[in-house]
Amino acid sequence: MTYRLFPAVFLLASAVATAAGTATVTQPEKLREQPGSSSWSIMELHRRTTVRVLETRRDWVQVEADGNRRGWVREQSLSMDAPTQNAFASPTRQPVGTDLPPVPRTAPRASNHALLLSLGSAAPASRQDATHAAAIARLMGVPDANIRQPAQAELTLDGLRKALVDLDARMGDRDRAFIHVSGNSTRLREAGRCSTGFTLPTSKDVLTATELAAHVRSLAHRADKLVLLIDTRAGAGACQASEDTVTHSLNEGKSRNILYLGATQEASTTPANSQGGLFTQALLACLDGRATLSAAAGMPTGRELVDCTRTTLANHPGARPLVTLAGNGNLIPAPVMPRGDAISPHALLTALHAQRDERRQISVNGLRTNYRAGGKPMRFTLTSSQPGYLHVVAASNDGFTLLYPNQIDPLGRIERTLTVTLPAQDNQTRPAPRASQSKATLLFLVTDGPRNFFRAGLSRAGAFAAAPADARTLRDLPLEILGGDNSPTCTRSETRNLGPSQLLLCSTSFGSALQEITETP
Repeated sequence: MTYRLFPAVFLLASAVATAAGTATVTQPEKLREQPGSSSWSIMELHRRTTVRVLETRRDWVQVEADGNRRGWVREQSLSMDAPTQNAFASPTRQPVGTDLPPVPRTAPRASNHALLLSLGSAAPASRQDATHAAAIARLMGVPDANIRQPAQAELTLDGLRKALVDLDARMGDRDRAFIHVSGNSTRLREAGRCSTGFTLPTSKDVLTATELAAHVRSLAHRADKLVLLIDTRAGAGACQASEDTVTHSLNEGKSRNILYLGATQEASTTPANSQGGLFTQALLACLDGRATLSAAAGMPTGRELVDCTRTTLANHPGARPLVTLAGNGNLIPAPVMPRGDAISPHALLTALHAQRDERRQISVNGLRTNYRAGGKPMRFTLTSSQPGYLHVVAASNDGFTLLYPNQIDPLGRIERTLTVTLPAQDNQTRPAPRASQSKATLLFLVTDGPRNFFRAGLSRAGAFAAAPADARTLRDLPLEILGGDNSPTCTRSETRNLGPSQLLLCSTSFGSALQEITETP
């Protein structure tokens, strides 16, 4: 990490500027979700429409139109009624979380699926469970068309098995799935030990936790990520103390692409709640902003969500459910953005690394842990178990820099092995010498389809691209890395129906490696 070659890890020339005033649309135009002509259209803007200018980003302007609809319009289609700041001026830093509601940062995708199994016998509570679970699914980016809830008449043992098989049939390889189970559980003896099962409202049958865990593991072999949420009230059974069979099964199998959140409320400790399961209600409150949620990386992991639900439930009279976490607690089920947390760029890259597909192996060789200012160029060799596109992102305390691809080497394609030498900084973009050591976190990504970091808010900084750690970048950078291509083809097409090349373009799966380096004066 030198002044000559380590690009502007600490140089943050951003093309984002806060704007003010209004503008008039000079020609028919589309209001788009993101600043790019391939982004999904929110609405049509007619000529002579007046819009409120919020922000400029290169040749795109974020505006607010009638109906409080916000989106992006090409600058050439607007006549500014009030002057805006220079697009290359130093941006006004927005405190993280300010005026940013905790809403999904990803658009619904046809590759996301949900199966809601509301097994409760009480009709009002069962309906509420389904409503709350559907709201959580939407926060996870599941479109309404992919949210399936079997009718009560279908909730037989054979009906549940069919629903799980149908979910497997609908999913394509590397799709994402959310399964929610609510209702009443029981204790039973299974293989000589006390286990758990779920009682079915239409019969005396029981779906054992062992069978459910087997279905989940089978689905996880194909899925990119799978989130399982179980919220039950425990009744009497054939034994006194039960083992959480799902937790045992998933932890034993080291399921890194599964997140299991479970809660069991003893029926004797609190009366039935007509609003449905308390754990599901608490989780939804944590995700939609009604409960205080802390997320060190700006996106809540499974562990942070469990902490939030426990705090929320502690304030509920008589609510003492046993909350469990299994699988990979670092997975991010819904990339919502909580209010107010100070987010570390280093923590963000670490959290993104935890979302990798561990079936893809990435190794980096030749990269030292310490670089001296003015020393030798940075050079490394990366090996990937699968071909794809290589992206190297660096985080400092102040912001982010895209090291590769860059202006000198713009392709970024890797087959299996690629050796990279980072170009030197020119005199105009070389950062000033630092008096003390400084650290940078480097995230090496190999994706099936290319990522557009300019869409994430980065702008040119010499041979590289950089952005400050402001609220917009902290929101949009994870969206680009985790979401990939957001064209209608990718968001609305079922992956199992896509051709091989289109499937790679729309893939959200990636492999990654993470390393820290230090620069000394």
